[in-house]
Amino acid sequence: MPYEAHIDRKNPACFVFLVDQSGSMGEQCIGAEAGVSKAQALASRINSVLAEIVIKCSNDTIRDYFHVAVIGYGDGIYSRFNGLVPVSGMDRLARVEEQVDPVTGDRFKARCWLDPVAVGHTPMCAALSDAHKLVAEWARTHPASFPSIVFNFTDGQSTDGDPAEIAQQLRAVSGNDGRALLFNGHLSSLDSGVIEYPVTIADLPKDDPHALMLFGMSSVIPDSMRVLAQRPGGFQIKPGGRGMVFNGDYAAVLNLLDMGTRTQLDSA
Repeated sequence: MPYEAHIDRKNPACFVFLVDQSGSMGEQCIGAEAGVSKAQALASRINSVLAEIVIKCSNDTIRDYFHVAVIGYGDGIYSRFNGLVPVSGMDRLARVEEQVDPVTGDRFKARCWLDPVAVGHTPMCAALSDAHKLVAEWARTHPASFPSIVFNFTDGQSTDGDPAEIAQQLRAVSGNDGRALLFNGHLSSLDSGVIEYPVTIADLPKDDPHALMLFGMSSVIPDSMRVLAQRPGGFQIKPGGRGMVFNGDYAAVLNLLDMGTRTQLDSA
């Protein structure tokens, strides 16, 4: 069965994080401390995941089990690492600063790579196009590795066209172990009912074209990942569930990130 490749230094895995940095990301994040924006909450969580990746790969030296890209899109397209970078290179680019926990408000010191930004529009097509180029090259040079996982976090609709076609091209990128995975997290400013890992369009809000679009863009979670995610204390995901969160609050976004990254971190 596909999506079972072992992760090691010879065959590392690849994560690509696409982060909506449009003006509306400055709005309050549901489920976070009062005054914490969606941009702040998302950046905080992605920075935590990046730090976990570094810790996972650290022993006597840093072992490059993963390559990572972080691409922000808003007032232009911003690549934090100028494309994909191995964990050892990512670690050298970290800075340490005081952070505020989005839920408790507690302050702590943490390694950071991504700044919270909220300005401009939502050029999602351009961001997905950049991600497609990265994962296509990755599949060409790492054909035996676990397929790339792309996370796209947004709070609105694309302002530079219909992203469905480029999303389909991205998900068609294939290596020996399967096709690239695209998981989509939609953040809401309203407490209007979170939808996680839908199986069919019947699980979506009725007559919501944006939910339908994200559903069509999102990959079905491979059984190997779904089973790992459902270990005691994990997530309940039905067979055929897609890597999608809609009307997400902070907890739902955290869950999507954890589901997609922790299964791979535990496999390394």
